[in-house]
Amino acid sequence: MPILEDARNSFTVWQAISRLNSPVADERLRAMKTLRELGSSARWQLRIAAKNKWRTNSQLGSALVLHWLEDPLGMEILLFCLKERLPEESELAQILEYAFIAIGSPAAVEALLGVWRSLVDTNKNTVVRTTICRVWVKLGDPVVLEALVSDATRFPMLFETTVPSFGVSALPCLEKMSVSTNPQVRMIAIRTLREIPIEKTVPILVKMLEDPDLAIRSEAPRAIVKVGWDTGRIREHTVREITKALANGYSSVSAIRFVLEINPPELLTILLTHIQNWADRQPARPQSDAALILTLQTLEGSMMLPFQFIPAIIQLLPKLKSQEEISAAIRALGRHGTMQTIKPTLLTCLSSPIATVREEVATILARDGDNFGTVFLYFLET
Repeated sequence: MPILEDARNSFTVWQAISRLNSPVADERLRAMKTLRELGSSARWQLRIAAKNKWRTNSQLGSALVLHWLEDPLGMEILLFCLKERLPEESELAQILEYAFIAIGSPAAVEALLGVWRSLVDTNKNTVVRTTICRVWVKLGDPVVLEALVSDATRFPMLFETTVPSFGVSALPCLEKMSVSTNPQVRMIAIRTLREIPIEKTVPILVKMLEDPDLAIRSEAPRAIVKVGWDTGRIREHTVREITKALANGYSSVSAIRFVLEINPPELLTILLTHIQNWADRQPARPQSDAALILTLQTLEGSMMLPFQFIPAIIQLLPKLKSQEEISAAIRALGRHGTMQTIKPTLLTCLSSPIATVREEVATILARDGDNFGTVFLYFLET
């Protein structure tokens, strides 16, 4: 009875297709399994259901089964819904993600790469790109990294939240980005690297301690701390490289804070080298004024200071420009220097055009019983 058998199969197909709209996920999955098992006998009904946009679950479920049955209409419908409907119907995102994840790699990955490259940069396509990235993260195929890297500066936030999921597979492309001539690319690289907490990330970040861009090298110590640097040889290597970066003139507040926090035995040597190098600033590696101020404030608050620091600070003073820098240096001298050593320098600073600096010098002199500074200021102001 072939006619009866065909009728029974047709009823089973339509019944399964109707269950694709069930609110119960397990029932929808069973329906798709049934349709897949029915194979080519369900094809024509599935093609009808896949074109019915008014029943979304049924449409996308049918499209997925069609793809499993090697019917190109299935992928065509899914991609159309992704590109044309999703920007206006954001509720489709979850269903589409499931469908592409179920298809898997390489088919879904290659299809989505084609969509990614064809999208124009409009706000409405943001949800499409975000959905594609979520699928790529779930599938974990590193072949998509090249496309993400090429668009990193156009979609930095999406790049920084997507690429870390690829873990060690992402490190080669991030390492290339970390030495790009474009500072924006390097910044994106470092912000992405800090979200990959594995040991192999640290050497790449360490190299960025000597980035010529102050903002980027300021991120490096914070990123190193975030990925977990404090283990055995990694700790020793990190401390050594930060010390080297500071000695080479690549200073930043975060680097100074890093060494202050870990307090290595060579801390004072690091700070002394930082001060001594300040006068040798080079345009290619601009020093951080805030890092110098933090260093001087740290020295001022120290209980004891080796004698080598006093001549280093005295030599530094003529190079300083801002009130905050000069004041920090004077306070450090006043706290730790002997009056016999520092008085000539202090007297020179009394002629500073900055009133706050003159007042601080007068205060230090008066604390030692010398009222010359106070008298000098009195006549200067009258």
